[in-house]
Amino acid sequence: MGSRAASSFIFLVPATALLGSWIFLNENPSFTTTIGGTFAVLAVFLLNRNQDE
Repeated sequence: MGSRAASSFIFLVPATALLGSWIFLNENPSFTTTIGGTFAVLAVFLLNRNQDE
């Protein structure tokens, strides 16, 4: 895994916090928070799908 691919995983921190608070703290995320987490996961997928360098 290159540095570019590894650094893009920083975008997953908010989505991981959202998932952790939902599972462990029984907090219900708002609609906008869920959309933001989905966009972050999608961005990491798009950034890492063609790493043929």
